[in-house]
Parts: sequence; structure tokens; C-alpha cells
Amino acid sequence: RSCSAITAEVDPPISCFVEALARNKGLTQLDLSANRVDSSVALIIEEALQRHRRLRRLDLEENPLGVSGLRSLLRLLAEPRSALKLLEIDRCLYGFDEPDKLPTFSATTPGRRYSLDLSRPYHRSMLRMLYTTAERLKDQPDATFQGLACTEKDFAHAKRDSAGVWSGVPAQGKLDFVFSIAPAVEAAAKGLAEGDFRGFLQRYLQIARSQPSLKEAVPLFARWRNLEDRPSDQLVYLKALSKDFNLSNSCLEHLCSHCPDLAGIVVPRLFPCLPDDVAARHLGLSIFQTAGCYMKAWPELLPFLNFNPENPTGHYKLDLERCSEHGVAQRLFLLNTWESILDKGVGRADSSQHGDGSHLRNSCYHGEPVYSSCATIAEWALPENGLYEFDYVSGRRPPETAAALEDTFDALLVQLRGSRSDPLSKVAVLRSISHCVYFTSMQIRQILTLLDGAGARTELVVALFTRILDMHNAKLWRSCFDKPEDFERVKVRLGFVTMFPFFQPENACFKLDFTSYEQRLCMSILRGLEAKEKADTNLCECTYVQEDGTEDKLAGGVPRPWATLAQVPIVGSFSGSYRCMPQDRRFLDRRELARLYGALRGELQDVDVNWWASLAEARADVLALVELLFWRYPEAPGAETAFQEIDFKATGTVKFQDFEPYLQELNCTKFKGSSAEEERERVRAVFNFLDPVQTGELKTDQWQVLSMLWRELDRTLRELVGFLSRACGGNLQEAWTTLDSKGRRALTGGILRCRSAPRLFRPHQSGLRARGCGGVRQDHARWVPGARQIQGASEIDFQVGLRFCGMCERTYPRTQR
Repeated sequence: RSCSAITAEVDPPISCFVEALARNKGLTQLDLSANRVDSSVALIIEEALQRHRRLRRLDLEENPLGVSGLRSLLRLLAEPRSALKLLEIDRCLYGFDEPDKLPTFSATTPGRRYSLDLSRPYHRSMLRMLYTTAERLKDQPDATFQGLACTEKDFAHAKRDSAGVWSGVPAQGKLDFVFSIAPAVEAAAKGLAEGDFRGFLQRYLQIARSQPSLKEAVPLFARWRNLEDRPSDQLVYLKALSKDFNLSNSCLEHLCSHCPDLAGIVVPRLFPCLPDDVAARHLGLSIFQTAGCYMKAWPELLPFLNFNPENPTGHYKLDLERCSEHGVAQRLFLLNTWESILDKGVGRADSSQHGDGSHLRNSCYHGEPVYSSCATIAEWALPENGLYEFDYVSGRRPPETAAALEDTFDALLVQLRGSRSDPLSKVAVLRSISHCVYFTSMQIRQILTLLDGAGARTELVVALFTRILDMHNAKLWRSCFDKPEDFERVKVRLGFVTMFPFFQPENACFKLDFTSYEQRLCMSILRGLEAKEKADTNLCECTYVQEDGTEDKLAGGVPRPWATLAQVPIVGSFSGSYRCMPQDRRFLDRRELARLYGALRGELQDVDVNWWASLAEARADVLALVELLFWRYPEAPGAETAFQEIDFKATGTVKFQDFEPYLQELNCTKFKGSSAEEERERVRAVFNFLDPVQTGELKTDQWQVLSMLWRELDRTLRELVGFLSRACGGNLQEAWTTLDSKGRRALTGGILRCRSAPRLFRPHQSGLRARGCGGVRQDHARWVPGARQIQGASEIDFQVGLRFCGMCERTYPRTQR
């Protein structure tokens, strides 16, 4: 007793004594009370006694064990090969979990970098525990101990001797390595479908965690009864039990039966230990005897219940002190390891944020970037407490046989519109069911129109990104993000490579920071695509800002070596946009890039892509031209009809000499300036936008840009009418009356924004300026030929008014004719 001498430089003498017990055979009782046994000594005890066949009683009273120390002892108590039955731990559940900042051991997620000083007993025991872990996971040391470096020559892995003790562990020298659980993860996932995330987690946790049988459960839970009327000790016990054990519902019910008033504390902390299936969760939640107890536990349970392992993509802000949130973090780390293995198995290129194959992004611990202390996420140890914030982006994609939600999609829209929940709550509900459904890009766009605020729209895209079937048509919903900074947040959350517009990069703007691996990879992809489609001409308006702030306009084009990732500078930043004429597209090359970096499946063809354009990509004068064509040719295909009128000789081309007179014949005043020369320059700028390579003539392929903008404008108006129709039961006259409450027979954009809740998109005002008026009047019907009556004259007027307003306010969905 009282072997309590301790200094900062060396381990306490009790450590050496306990380590030597591994070869003891006759000891039946051991009293180590009041010996300054902390969490580090507790790990040595666990390692030394886990195969002891005669020791039945261990007295550790009045020692500063803490949570980590108690975890070691509970694992020892539940070890089938140990004879230990009685553990005395009164007045010892206080203490520091990481004395002297020693490396801690986690049975569930042991993967991390270890730097061990083998002259210290604790470090030697840590090494033996890792050997035991590799043995339990059925892995060879050569596969799990990676990048091993030792200061002692001729280092060899330890082996168990005839006594069951790991022999051959050096007593001096320093050892540095990364312990990898990848082989165990791969073995656990063997035979599972690629996307069976839930099944993988269940298999791995069954292997890695302790599962006490009835024989081991009796002494394990006997300690719980001894802690009655000591709430602080009970909390420590529950936290230690929650990290390394798989428990059944009967075990959870047994713990609550002795302290019914503590069900609101026991269930949230041990809920992550239950089997991950509907029945187990239902039985676990039914333990609560009162609604008040259930509501008290709800805030702590919510992060775990909201976690969807079948669709883990999302943003997480986890308080690791809470058992439920620590359980979520453990599962995401395991999924990250498995998905990294899957990526290598299918030959998918590394598109991670830092080039380490990780699906974790933007990781911050206590507000500090995780990568400031480690080179890869595999080297970082998941802490036991603290605030951990990050994004997870799954590489899972819909199978080729998946089908989009069809029959009930309209009902889903009605429910979303009618719900009084805030937009983020609606997104949370959609996330919880997302593993059951798939969506098309057009359906994602329709849902986005029902969410107010860029934050909610960002969350929706993140939550449903892996459930979109036709990612090649992503531009349909990308156009809902008017502000570049709003869509930039989506790229930061999901990844710059993940959100790269492989199929439709036209008119996309790129702002890349070369200090980031993934953004350098984007630059490499972009320059390589340009070289294949039309070298040195597709990337325009480019600027390279060097590390010292010097700007280089890249007048000679983006350097060709940048097509190779290793040749892209690691400092500075790049900005520019990409333009490509339809006849220059190399569709097969784009498809191959999407397969290599974007996890594309199947043999996609050019006709499968819905070629689209966003109104935010075009200049104001170009939009003015689109609005003019939209009014003159309201029926599809309007822009194509205009091309045929200009090219009345059917030459297949339109020159500027034909384009300018055509606008004059229409009495177009949209480009009017202070002088005729200024007006001509504006018209010339519109023509050059359609002819970026300055050939002097437009072909039908180049004119398609206007057709795509025309379709976007038309779609926006149809969505607005659909929204108002659902809001007013199909009665557009009622919608007009509601909006025009003062009987002015005219609506301004401000009135529509205020009263058409929820707001849909950011306003686009060019149409209002084009007409020279401030709103919509009911008599605007005469401006649109071919309008058909739906429910009466006033409905026609309102429909046409909405169509006009939709051009003025790009925010509103478009009209159903």
C-alpha cells in the first residue's frame, strides 16, 4: 500500500509493479487502494490481468481513476478470459483522464498515430494493448502498424509466448507508427453491399466492442447497485460504460429498474450501445415512464436519433462530452475509413480536401483546424471531450436501377408548403427519410423554391446531394443560387471537386485557392479539359494572384503544365470563367472526368443532358435580349424562331450586320444609351457574348445559349404559378385579390416579395427596367399573344402579369400556360 511516489518525468513505481503481474499465476486478491492509481496505471492493470485465471478480487478504493481509468477496469471486468469478479472502486471516480497528456486507448476507434517511449511502463502496455486489438480484429501486425519507425535496430513485432504474455516488447527506445483499422474494417464489410452503411457499422461494432454475456454482466452491473445515492459517481460510470460496450435492451432496462428516476440520464448515455435497428430503439425509448422524463432526455438523444447512417452527408457540431454525440463521431470515423477503402477499390481519384482520401472536411476541434496538428485524419485521435465541428461528404451514389419519387412527389410539395415548421426543420425531416427516396434535379429545384433563405437551401442540397439521380443536370437547381457567395458555401461544404460542373462548365466562374489540395486539383481538371476541347481559348477573364499579391492577367492563357496536378503552384489564387461553344464540346472526355472524380455510373449520352443556363451567368444586356425574345415568342422554342427570322436566307449563320437591323425593326429600346455609338457598343457586346471566339458570325449552336436562358426564364415563371396555385387551391383570382389587397389593380415587386411567403429566389429587376414600369397590372394580358384562358379573364390577366413579373423578378417561379 501507499506506493504513491510520483514525479513528472517518470511513471509512478506502482506502474512497474502492476506490469510485472502479467506473469503472476497464483494471486487471488489484490489491494491497491490509496496508491495514486490513475487512468494510466488502470490501463497497465487491464493489460496485465486480462488473462489472469485466479485473481478474483481487486481493491482500488480511493484512487483518481476518472472516466478513462474506469473504462479500462470495466473492460477487464467483462473480459471472458479473466477470473475477476469483484471490483472495489469506492471514492475513486474522480481524477484526470489524460495525465501528463499520455496517449489514450479506445477499443472502438484505436486508429491514430502513436509516439511511444518504451522505457515507460504505460507506453509498453499501450503497445501490448494494440497488439491485443489487432489480434481481436484478426489482423496481422504488419498490416495494422504502418509507417513504423524505431530508434532501436532490429525491431520485431512481439508475439505471445506459452503463458499468453506478449514477449519481445523492448524496454527502451522510441517507437512511432500509425495504427490502422482499415484491414479490420475491410474484413467487417466483406459480403455487404457497397452502400449498406448501417450493416457495416453493426458488424464492426460487434467485433470491436465488448459484449458481456450473462456471466460477465452480473459483476459488471453489480457495481451500479453500489453507486446508489451517489449521482456524480453514477454519471462517471455511465460515461465509461457508453464508449466500449454493446448492450441489449434488457441490460438497459435492468440499469433503469434500480433507479427509475434516473431513466432520463441512463437512456441518453447508453442509447448508442443498443443494436441499431428499429425494434431496439423503440424498446429503448419505451423505458421512459413519464412524458416529462422523456422530454428531459430528448435534447441529449436528438443528435443520435437524427443521425442517418444510410445518408451521413451533412454538417456536424458535436460536443464529445455527451455520450450520444461521441457515438455519432465514432460512427462517422468508421464510415470514413470504409469509404476510403471503397474509393481505392473502384479506382476513384482522391478528391478529398487535403489529399488524404478522407471524407471528413473542414474539421475543427475547439475552433482550431485539425490538420494543423496532423498530416492526415487517420493520424488524429478522436478526443473524449471538447467541441468537434466538421462536414462529412459520402461518396455513395444512387445505383443505376434507382428510380425517382414520382407518385407522391406532388403530395410531398403540398406538405412542405403547408407546414408551419421553419425551413431548417423541414430539411431535417427530409434528411431523416432521404435514404428511402431518390430525386431528379428538377425535383430538387422544385423543393428549393419552397425554402426561404440561402442557409436552408444550402442545407437541402447538402442533405439530398447523394440522392440525386441525374447529377449531370445539376445546373437546373444550381441556378436557384443567384448570389455567387451562396453557392460558394455549398462548394465549401461538399467539396470543390465534388461540385465541379463536369458536364456543363460553360459560364461557370471559378475562384481557387492554391494552398488547398482539392482546389489545385480543380485547376488541373479545368486546364486539362480546356486542352482537350480548345486549347488556350476556353478559359477567359483569368487572373493569377501570386503569394506577394502581384496580379498576373495570364495574357498568354493559363499555363499548359497546370493540366498536371504536380505542376499547379501551391501558393496564390486563381479566378476565371470557362466558355465553350457547343461544337467544341468533348462529351466523352467530360464523362470520363465525371466518372474518375465525380463517381459517375452508367454510360451517359449527350442526349441525356438537359443543357441549361442560369440567368445569373449572363450580363444584364443579354438578359434584356432574352426578355425581348420571350415577349415576342412566348411559345417554345422562342429563341430558335428568332434565329430563323434573322437568318431569313437560311444560310445557317447570323452576322452582326443582320443582328443589329433586326433589333431596330423590333423598335427595341433596351440598349439605348446617351449616344448612338454607345447603343451600338452595347449591341456589339451582346453579340460578342454569343461569339466569344470572335468569328464574326453566329451559328445555331452558339445561339443555343439564348435558348437555354429562355427555358430558364420560362421555368421560373411556371414555378411561380405552381406555387400560387397550390397556395390558393388553384384559384389564381384569389391569389391576385390576396396580393392586391388595396385594389390598386397593380402589384410591385416589393408587394410580391412581402406577401408571397415563403419567398422563393432573389429578385431580378432587369425586366421591370426594360418595360419602364414598377410592377404588374391586370391589363398586361394584351402584351402576350396566345395567352389561353384557364378560369376566366382575370386569371388570364394575372397569369400574364406573373409572367411579366417573373422577367422582372427572377425570384419567382414561372407560369403554367
